[in-house]
Amino acid sequence: MSDILQKKKILIIDDEAGMLEIVNSVLKRVEASPTGANSAQRGLQLARSELFDAIILDRYMPDGDGHDVLKAL
Repeated sequence: MSDILQKKKILIIDDEAGMLEIVNSVLKRVEASPTGANSAQRGLQLARSELFDAIILDRYMPDGDGHDVLKAL
């Protein structure tokens, strides 16, 4: 698995700090390049300003549903 994710830019959008930390840590261990966003709005800003290979998206967030983020992208 690490070869597949190695050097890939991955955006993590989740309002829970603990979840961001866990996913970030796992991705770094497989040599991916994770970027975290703690809100739907911040995640949209990042997704629109940088090119990511993948996005890991929380479905339920206070400032927007994950489906809304997908529609906006």
